[in-house]
Amino acid sequence: MQQLVLSFSEKSLTLLQKQASESSMEQIPLELAKPLVKERISSSIQTALSTSSLYRCTWFAPDYTLFPGSLFDASQLKAYYELNHGRLAQHQSLRYDSIESLDLIVIYAVPTWLDDYCKNELQFQHLRHEVSLQLSHLAQHKHRDQIQVFFHENEFVLSVFKQKQLISCTATAYQQETDFIYFLLAHQQKLQLDQSFELNLVQAGAQLDLKNIQHLLLKFKDFEKFKILDSDMSSYQNNILCASLEEL
Repeated sequence: MQQLVLSFSEKSLTLLQKQASESSMEQIPLELAKPLVKERISSSIQTALSTSSLYRCTWFAPDYTLFPGSLFDASQLKAYYELNHGRLAQHQSLRYDSIESLDLIVIYAVPTWLDDYCKNELQFQHLRHEVSLQLSHLAQHKHRDQIQVFFHENEFVLSVFKQKQLISCTATAYQQETDFIYFLLAHQQKLQLDQSFELNLVQAGAQLDLKNIQHLLLKFKDFEKFKILDSDMSSYQNNILCASLEEL
């Protein structure tokens, strides 16, 4: 039977159905202010579930917080979140994911309707933030000094591993490719990332010309000796969104 992954963001729902090496994708805009949008979402999900089993539900938004697992106190969840992102909105609920391989907790807010929908309608308790999946995947290769950039719809997530340690994981809004390049340049100088680093550009939700970004990066002396790789959305879906817990 096919596996179904439901990938929610602030603007869309992506339904991924995967069986062996084959997969299919449907994307639905999440314009929740319009009538019957939730009904349409539910109808599409139920149709997919008629031929697939629900494997994973994910959420992506840039308002997440990372916290050391050894110091984490679940009773202080709201305080941790509001310290970085301000007061929690009334229509949001807080969740957290644990990444044992990094001794890290990812704290984040999700729309309350989504939290309720997963628990009550789908009977699925294990909603996870995409950044948690990304970091779990990268932790397998933390022996390499690397910069990983995941391009989502309106934000990119930049994660840096140096000497086997995660030293940065930030989500930043962008409008055009140069926004990312200048951010990366500032980050590279701030964190003193030399040219031995591997830089991987990943399409995680945005259709970008990654080859063009590579071309622009190589115009800067700071990046001319970087090993720059790129991964398309299909690779991201297979290696991260649809990957088993063992593979992550």
